[in-house]
Amino acid sequence: MQNQSRRTVLRAAAWSVPAVTVVAAAPAFAASSTRQLSVQVTRYSVVNDPASADYRLDVLVSGPMPAAPRIQWLAGETGVHSLFENSSNLTPIAADYTDQALWSLSGSSFWLRDTLNQTAVGSCSIELYDGGTRLEVLPVVYDGTLPAQPPPL
Repeated sequence: MQNQSRRTVLRAAAWSVPAVTVVAAAPAFAASSTRQLSVQVTRYSVVNDPASADYRLDVLVSGPMPAAPRIQWLAGETGVHSLFENSSNLTPIAADYTDQALWSLSGSSFWLRDTLNQTAVGSCSIELYDGGTRLEVLPVVYDGTLPAQPPPL
């Protein structure tokens, strides 16, 4: 083992302190401008069709809002999904409501209902855009274990 002088040890320590400070400060700065999509999923019972499932997705955008917010919904499976209802602050841009839909968003929260035909298991994704730039993707998985509730009147 080599003997190290006190000067060598102090020089190494002096270089390591600023590096630790910069690394510790970076996450706090980065988190201040982060957007985040969060979702609350509710499963409604489908009358006369227990094999199907009707899911309401309540979505919240936290953090700074984009200048031109758009929301895109994409079905995880082809020919299984049907969107038939959404909150009034989603204005349609383009949609077929079975595989995809694109809306402009006013506000920081919205909801939509996704009905799965002949199954309670599936997936979709919700994407947040600023104009044409995708900012975030939120995957949603329906595993069929969420208990069904009566739909609201």
